[in-house]
Parts: sequence; C-alpha cells; structure tokens
Amino acid sequence: VTALHNFDMASSAARKKVIVLSGLGLLLIVLAVLIRLSPESAGESAVMTWIRSMYAPGLDRLMESVSRFTNQPGLMLGPVTALVFLLRGRIRHAVIFSSVALVVAVTVYVLDFSLGEIAGRGRPLPYETRPSYPSGHTSGSTWFFVFLMFLVIRSGATDLGKGLVTGGLGTLVLLVGLSRIFLHRHWPLDVIGGYALGVLAAICAIWLFDRLMAERSLSGWLFWINRDREPKSEYVTAGNKSFIGSA
Repeated sequence: VTALHNFDMASSAARKKVIVLSGLGLLLIVLAVLIRLSPESAGESAVMTWIRSMYAPGLDRLMESVSRFTNQPGLMLGPVTALVFLLRGRIRHAVIFSSVALVVAVTVYVLDFSLGEIAGRGRPLPYETRPSYPSGHTSGSTWFFVFLMFLVIRSGATDLGKGLVTGGLGTLVLLVGLSRIFLHRHWPLDVIGGYALGVLAAICAIWLFDRLMAERSLSGWLFWINRDREPKSEYVTAGNKSFIGSA
C-alpha cells in the first residue's frame, strides 16, 4: 500500500511538472509570435519610460553592475561550485553538477537563438544588432541562480547561511530583469520571456540533477566515480523527495 501511495504521489508530481513546463513553453512561443506580428508596442514603451522614471542617484551604476555580473554567470560561478564540491571530496556531485549545467546552458542558448529568430525583433538601442527576444541575461541568470539556490537549500549549511545565500541570489534574479529594461537593453516582453525560459530550464536542471544523483548505477559511464570518497547514504531518496546529506 505504501509503495502504491508513493507511486501515485510521484505520478501526480510528474504530471504537475509536465503541465508547468508545457505552459512555460507555450508562453514563450506565444510571446515570440506576438512580437513578430507587432514588434513595436506602445504599452512596452510606456512601461520602459515608467521604469526609467524611477531614477535615483547611483541607480545607473547599480543597474550596470547587476547587468555585468549577470552576464553568463555560469562561466564564473559554475567552476567555483564544482571546485567546492571537489574540495569537500564530493566527486560525484561535481561531475553531475558540471554535466547538468553544461547540458542546460547549451539547450538554453539554442532555445534563446531559435526564439530570437522567430520573434525577429531588434533591441531598443539602435546600435544593438543582436535579437532582443528573449533576454539572455534574464534567462541565464534565472536558471543558474535558481539551480544554485536548490543546491544551497539541500546542503548542510546553517539556516542563516542558506537564508543569506538564497536571499542574495533571489535578489539578483529580480534585479537582472529590471536592469535590462532600465538600461534599455531589452523590451519588457523580452524580460518576461527570459524569466519563462529561465524557470523552465531551472526546473529541468533540478530534475536532471536529482535523477542522476539518485541513480547509483550511473557511475558505470565514468568508472572512476566509483572511487569517490562519499558515503553511500549521502544522497537519500525518500518517497519522491531527494536530499543531500549534511556531511
């Protein structure tokens, strides 16, 4: 009975995940088509003007700093995260994290390019020649920072440490979209599309990481992972919940 109950819970969670992912994918396509049909929107221009009107001393510099820091954050923080795993003797974690991050990053890049071709809209600033939709800064930062937040929450860090790190990453996720509009690098719908793509990618990254960590037999594809120093019970699967131990 317990096994059947767990199976039903897992099936229900899987259905909800498919519905959410399908909704996000549909939203991305609908936005791309709408932008293609009407590339210049008075509503978007009004939103950009309103956001720009929130000017305060130092705000330009803050937004520029956020924009620079969130430009492909995975290239900077990805190796650092993998190194932290390695220094703690978690070779399996490091390999799976790096593999998942690489696969998701390439997939997001391909989707970003494809959606940009469908939308066919330029950026607000005339000297910017790259496609505007969706916002690559927003999508890249969203999926990677949410993925890091997931890893921090599942780690053995203190509640205070988890709160500080996840709060900081969450703030960056919120600011990156605002900065792209404030600096006139993207239209509002570009940022909405970026968030949608980022959330979609984050869900996939977390699911893939969880799935690979739970499959102990996966070590066959890299035989040396069998020799890592992690205890067998470090990654536990209970029902449909997986978590990293606090070693």
